[in-house]
Amino acid sequence: MSELIDKLDAYGANTKEAMARMLDDEGFYLECLNTFKEDDGFDNLEKCIASRDVDASFDQAHALKGVAGNLGLTPLFSALSDLV
Repeated sequence: MSELIDKLDAYGANTKEAMARMLDDEGFYLECLNTFKEDDGFDNLEKCIASRDVDASFDQAHALKGVAGNLGLTPLFSALSDLV
């Protein structure tokens, strides 16, 4: 297992469950993590919040929450759930 996955697990992520959803394909899981990291969703969320656009903020946070949940990023999922 990769060092990144070990670090995520130590942080509180549930990578085992997320990897099971991805048929235990570690390469695919890591690719999805990288895609999520490179996504502009967090920048968009920040802009929506700064402009006080509640509906757009909700939409951005909700989308990010779904991806974080699917990737087993439990602490991030929880924080986004609070925001939503």
